[in-house]
Amino acid sequence: DSPERKLLEFRTSRRIVEEQNYARPHEGVLSYVLPRPAVAKCLPGVGLSFSKATKIVIAECLGGSIESSEDQLLTVYEAASTGSSLLGGLEICENEAPDAKGAIYFLPIQEFEMKKLPASEECYILKVYNNRCEIHGRSGMSYLYGLVTLLQMLLALRGPEEAALKIERMEDNEFLELPALEIYDAPEFTWRGTMLDSSRHFLPVDFVFKHIDAMLLYKLNRLHWHLTDDQAWRLEIRAFPELVHQAPLYLQPSADKRGYYTQEEVQSLVRYARCRGILVIPEIEFPGHSLALLTAYPQYCCLDKPLEAVGARWGVHEDVFCIGGMEWISFMEKILDEVFDLFPGSFIHVGGDEVPHTRWNHCPKCQRMIKELNLNGANGLKQYGMHKLLELIERRGRIPIGWDEILDDFENLWGIRDRMMVQAWRGRGAVEKSIMHDCLTISSPTEHCYFDYDISITDLRSVHCFQPNPLIENLPSEEACHLYKKFPRYCLDGTRRSVVGAECAMWTEFTALPIDVEQKLWPRTLAFAEVVWSGGVGHSSCMGGQRWESFEDFFARAKLHIQGLKNSFVVGSSFPAGWSESGLPPDLNSIVPCIPGAKICSSLDPYKHHHLPFAIDGNPETYFWSNRGVQEGDEILVTFDHPVTDCIVVVVRTGYFGRDILYHAVLEYMSTEDSCFQPGPSFVHGSACLIVPNKCPLTAIRVRATGSQEEWLIVSEITCETIMWERSRWSGEVAVTSDGDLGMTVNASVWTSFATQNLQSIGLAFNENLDEFCWSSRAIVAGDCITAVVSAREGLSLKSISVVTGRQGRSNPEEPGGQDLLEEGVLEISETSPWDGAARREDCEWLKLSEFRNGCAEGKIPAGFQLASFQIRCTSNQMNWLKLRRIQLVGGT
Repeated sequence: DSPERKLLEFRTSRRIVEEQNYARPHEGVLSYVLPRPAVAKCLPGVGLSFSKATKIVIAECLGGSIESSEDQLLTVYEAASTGSSLLGGLEICENEAPDAKGAIYFLPIQEFEMKKLPASEECYILKVYNNRCEIHGRSGMSYLYGLVTLLQMLLALRGPEEAALKIERMEDNEFLELPALEIYDAPEFTWRGTMLDSSRHFLPVDFVFKHIDAMLLYKLNRLHWHLTDDQAWRLEIRAFPELVHQAPLYLQPSADKRGYYTQEEVQSLVRYARCRGILVIPEIEFPGHSLALLTAYPQYCCLDKPLEAVGARWGVHEDVFCIGGMEWISFMEKILDEVFDLFPGSFIHVGGDEVPHTRWNHCPKCQRMIKELNLNGANGLKQYGMHKLLELIERRGRIPIGWDEILDDFENLWGIRDRMMVQAWRGRGAVEKSIMHDCLTISSPTEHCYFDYDISITDLRSVHCFQPNPLIENLPSEEACHLYKKFPRYCLDGTRRSVVGAECAMWTEFTALPIDVEQKLWPRTLAFAEVVWSGGVGHSSCMGGQRWESFEDFFARAKLHIQGLKNSFVVGSSFPAGWSESGLPPDLNSIVPCIPGAKICSSLDPYKHHHLPFAIDGNPETYFWSNRGVQEGDEILVTFDHPVTDCIVVVVRTGYFGRDILYHAVLEYMSTEDSCFQPGPSFVHGSACLIVPNKCPLTAIRVRATGSQEEWLIVSEITCETIMWERSRWSGEVAVTSDGDLGMTVNASVWTSFATQNLQSIGLAFNENLDEFCWSSRAIVAGDCITAVVSAREGLSLKSISVVTGRQGRSNPEEPGGQDLLEEGVLEISETSPWDGAARREDCEWLKLSEFRNGCAEGKIPAGFQLASFQIRCTSNQMNWLKLRRIQLVGGT
């Protein structure tokens, strides 16, 4: 009767069921279906010859008419009649017998087959035989999912280069021969979601529509829409119009510069999603992550005074709702009334995460309420605020969802835990904790489900091995026994009732453009869709047997879909740079240093495959990542077999978009003239830049920690740069503004000390279109320069130069510049060209024209000055990359 014995018997019984009831899909069209069906097999006999003449027939017992059917059947009709991506161009017959050319029948599930399927409204049976296709279902979603599966098999016959099958484009004599087959399929989880963050960076409404189409193709059914946060409120609320006007325009606004979604757009999108079986769940953050709201209506914060807009400063901010001021209740009630009118579904996400108590601890109103209601300090105040918000939500018959922080320090006061669904994001332990409290749980652990993470952290394999429910019955034996001892009543009773499903999250703090969002979503969403439909590793199917397959089998299918996705989406990598095509990390011996003869060692060990040599391989997509926090005295040492004689600057960059940077350290060096290490610059914002004295031959460089930190350490690159100022170059004609008019031009040649991102060269900075810009490919360090040589035609003189950096084009230098601005720098001019004869950039005589302020610089050129070149020079290390929004030249005759 030991736990080990019980688990062994239980898992053995599962294997018997598997052997009796499960058939592995054959090669061919079945191997293309993704997510993988529960039961799929080819049959002997004649299949279906599919052509433009193939019809959809609605059975009379279903009503026989599209008008009497569910929204999802209306989708089938729209898809067929309008020529959209789902079998566009098919004829639908209502109560009509098909001709001999074959047809697709929509039929109810027959009674004798009911026992083969779970009690799910999304299950379906698809049969192909005798030149006909039958889709049996219980609901409109059944038929829609069956049709999606049919579509994928037809795409396999057409070839993966077909992004979508357009029936009207088929030739009259073209036939796609489907073999005889049968599929019995149902999802293992009811909640199969994706989350889009439109607050940090605005995602155009067309992008969201496109994402919904892709969700349907892979049978995902929940769209969690993060519409509010500290940075911006993106949803039009007519009762409080100022909410949306706090959205900073540089956070990727729409084409009309609006930067929010109108109510008409939201209603259209919600209906579009509902017709595709997708429920849209809005997230309205409370009581934290609300700075955009509180900036517009500061009377609801503890300070009771105007607040400074947060802009692009990510993280957790102290200003939250003032729970002690009861006015917020009627305010939120009016907001929720409009939200519920726009989103008629059953759920609303209220956040509840990352709520600092600083303001509450010093707010007279909040402290008075704590005393009057005898609350347990700030924790009790948060519970009380959540309780009042839940009352507003429950009064309207909705179900609230919150992040797993709602489980922290909560006694069962007001029954908050019993009244909310929990989205567990802080690792596997948070999922276990939510299950232990009997909460309905959405599983979203960061290590598997946060797609804003770099591919080197969350690659395709790590998503595929995700198990949404960590307490399932047939995990590997050691892990299963451990969990049985920890949660005995869950392991054998089953926990499908607790874990409703999973959700992958696409946060956009560091992902500004829709194409970048697509790169992060795909192809990882394929692996996620596979997991939530089939149950993931170790999951015993609701139809019997083990549905999960090896990563190699999954990846063989996924590669075919990736080819097709590239016709409609920007698809990112499946694995980190340098990995094998099968997803295996590179061998240490295969990593070649960018500096010949360089060797590296450290007191820090690597985390997983993020080996130390990646710090010197010259590839910004790979990096060293320590497996612990940094301690004072830790060091990273780089030695050279032969002295490096032509090095001008040594640059060390740490961190990944502000995470895991090195806070307290010094960069030291040793030359052939030294017997010990010489002190160099300290690290600032995670970077250090050493200008090599007199270009002395280097024999070693060392990064030495001067303090401790809990954060782990990422070292992205250690480089010895020889010609720092010629990493990227551009030549062309540049427009000159004269009295507000354009028409005159000068020839310009421009060099940068940093590489620029693809298609975003320095030439874009001279464009008057503020939506086009030059973007560096790394963080900027002291000494980085953009140097331009200009040649004006005779009679034209340049009078002034202005530069705008950062996410927003601004005419007022006092406006905050947002992210990726030049924090500290100077604009300089010279009468000498740095490339005249033997002259070098550092040998020119430069006159300071202006210093940068809030990312902007502007200066008038002195009368009589014969301008030959100008440069933008960074004077300090900064954590952010650099966006050159505009370089404007003003001149006259």
